[in-house]
Amino acid sequence: MERMRQWTRIKQEKADNDLGLGLRIDAELFRLDSVIRWLDAADGRLMNATAGSPQPAPPSSPQAVVPHGRTPHQERSRADNRIRVSDRDRERATARLRDSFAEGRLTREELDERITAALNARTVGDLRRVTADLP
Repeated sequence: MERMRQWTRIKQEKADNDLGLGLRIDAELFRLDSVIRWLDAADGRLMNATAGSPQPAPPSSPQAVVPHGRTPHQERSRADNRIRVSDRDRERATARLRDSFAEGRLTREELDERITAALNARTVGDLRRVTADLP
């Protein structure tokens, strides 16, 4: 993902007047995108393959208490703004954005803007806002 950001910066700064450079950068961005998509697919397959094996039961925890006057959704959204996201969460969100772009749900400008927002997201709430209107 970092390499894609670097190439995108170079493209924005230097490739305006150099068609050859712009095409080479596009090719590298598409290559990196395909590698990321393959890694996501492989990760999903590995997770599914291990899902069939028995897992130890998680320790039981007390049920969360929702303060009077608040809905569970409000509590979740407040918690989402405190929970930090991982690089893997960001990568999943960018893969989802790329898929939406490929399906025609986003324009190139929207994709670029949202990927930037996803890569800069710090909390689950920040990341949810980037993909909230997508299926």
